[in-house]
Amino acid sequence: VEGAPVCPVDHPKVSPSIIDTLIEQFRKTQRPVVLPVHQGRRGHPVLFSRSVFAELLSAPDEVGARQVVWDHASELLEVETDDPGLLVDVDTPAEYRDLVKEEEASRRR
Repeated sequence: VEGAPVCPVDHPKVSPSIIDTLIEQFRKTQRPVVLPVHQGRRGHPVLFSRSVFAELLSAPDEVGARQVVWDHASELLEVETDDPGLLVDVDTPAEYRDLVKEEEASRRR
């Protein structure tokens, strides 16, 4: 395993194309952390190189994988994308209901 994309379960709109793009950029650059960006905002998933797996496992629980991103700020690669799905974060029942309504409306169109 060269690396692994990590995507929290509360980010349901991550597209396969984002993952493909991150893998492609990781293979080209071999950066320890590769993450997508949409309109200046970082999102998910984040691809971590095998070289940082031990750091991920030992990261403090209160910050988790963000610690590894911060520790490798000068080495990480931000990949610009036009897909806003990487920013969708569903943390509450209300946000979930809104997402379901949006998806249903999208299917009707």
